[in-house]
Amino acid sequence: MELSIRNVTKTYGKKRALSNFSLDFKAGVYGLLGPNGAGKSTLIGTITGLVKADCGSVLFTDEDGNKLHNKLGYLPQYQSYYKNYSAPEFLRYMLALKNYKPENTSKYISDLLELVNLGDVGKKRIGTFSGGMKQRLGIAQALIGEPSVLIFDEPTAGLDPKERVRFRNIISSLGSDRIVILATHIVSDIEYIANEIILLNDGVMVDFGTQREITEKIDGKVWEFVCDSHDVLEIMSKLRVSNVVSMGEQCKIRAVCDDKPSANAKNIAPDLEDVCLYSFGEL
Repeated sequence: MELSIRNVTKTYGKKRALSNFSLDFKAGVYGLLGPNGAGKSTLIGTITGLVKADCGSVLFTDEDGNKLHNKLGYLPQYQSYYKNYSAPEFLRYMLALKNYKPENTSKYISDLLELVNLGDVGKKRIGTFSGGMKQRLGIAQALIGEPSVLIFDEPTAGLDPKERVRFRNIISSLGSDRIVILATHIVSDIEYIANEIILLNDGVMVDFGTQREITEKIDGKVWEFVCDSHDVLEIMSKLRVSNVVSMGEQCKIRAVCDDKPSANAKNIAPDLEDVCLYSFGEL
């Protein structure tokens, strides 16, 4: 099973949203990370077929080379629901749209809802669901048809911390035998569950690799130092600062830069958030 993307380019007017993107995906969880407007949704659109690329190809095949485009599950950034439907009614509707006919429909729907921790919602209307419940229902519909590729576009935006953790745990459990692509600008969503990271900015793949491989590239460029509190705003205007901790009249600063920013600055181990600051200039 392989998802192969070759030289995909997409332009909207004068804006190049995706530029000559190429990558091969195999089973595992991939974090697609970039600031807003980086081209994440355009890339997802070309994979799902919702966006037609100007050039390049997207091919998803099994081990024998057979095409598997019907084996793709997708949770868009803004999933639409019929508010008066119950969760089981919505999944029955999605089964019909996807023309998927399990042997026992009721059990199939029940199992899906249990998997995403919605087994107890009964006949509650979707209009009464929390944001997290709706996102979990979105995962359930994406899983219809036993897809080999799962794509989630900004899935945790607007969720509270508890729901985000629950969502990440569900996604992580799905990556053992599937290709899972999680597109987001929220770094913590990626840190905990992604096997490999794709850094995308201005439509260009900035970097690709495991978290260790990517963070090692900025070893020696992450610093921690103490400054007077009244100097913090000036420092933030000059450096890429990822964290400020107040200590009364002084503050501890974490910054990403090539050169030592202060006489008392010490190198510390970089993390994925530091990589984003270094690569994008923002989080």
